[in-house]
Amino acid sequence: YVADGRTSITPALPGKSTIYRLKRKTIAAAAILLLAIGASFIYFFTRESKVQRGLDPGEAHTTVFSEKVLSHAGQRKTIVLADGTRVTLNAASTLSLEEGYGTANRNVYLAGEAFFDVAHNKTLPFIVHVAKYKVKAVGTKFNVKAYANDDYSETSLLEGKVQILIDKGEHNVLYKTLEVNQKFVLHKQETVTHKIDDD
Repeated sequence: YVADGRTSITPALPGKSTIYRLKRKTIAAAAILLLAIGASFIYFFTRESKVQRGLDPGEAHTTVFSEKVLSHAGQRKTIVLADGTRVTLNAASTLSLEEGYGTANRNVYLAGEAFFDVAHNKTLPFIVHVAKYKVKAVGTKFNVKAYANDDYSETSLLEGKVQILIDKGEHNVLYKTLEVNQKFVLHKQETVTHKIDDD
C-alpha cells in the first residue's frame, strides 16, 4: 500500500522453471545457428576445393576433382592410385584426380613434378594434364616436370611409350610420340601450334 491511496503493483518475478525454459531456448537457438553456419562453411569450402578450372586458361569447361594430393617443400610423397598406378610427387607439387578416375577416366592434373609408373589399361589411357600440353600413356614409366615458376616444362620417358597431346578446343592433337630415353621440353614463351612428324 502506498501513502497517496494507490496500491503498489510489483511485477511478479519469473519462477525458476521460466528462467530455465528461456535459457534452454536461447541455447537451442544458438546451437542451431552455429550448426547452420558450420554446414554452410563446409559446403562452400568443399565445393571450392573440388570445383576448379583446368590448368590451361584456354579451357572453357570446368573440371571436378575427386581427390588432391600435395607434397610440401622438401617433401617427396609416393602414392598408389585406385588403378594401381604408382606416383612419386616431388617437393612442392600437387596432383589432382578428375572425378571418375579409374572407372570413367584416368585424368590427372599436375602442378610441379612427378614420376609415374602407370598401370596397364588399354581401354582407359592415363593422361597427365599440365599447363600447355597433355601426356598420354597406356602402361609406362615417365617423369613430368611442370612447375609454375620454371621457364620450361619437360617430359622424360624411361619405359614404354607416351604421346604429347595439344588441346585444340574439343579435340586433342597428337604433337609427338616419345620413345624410351627421349625427352620433350617446352619453354614458357613457346606455343605449340601444329603437329610435328615423329622421327
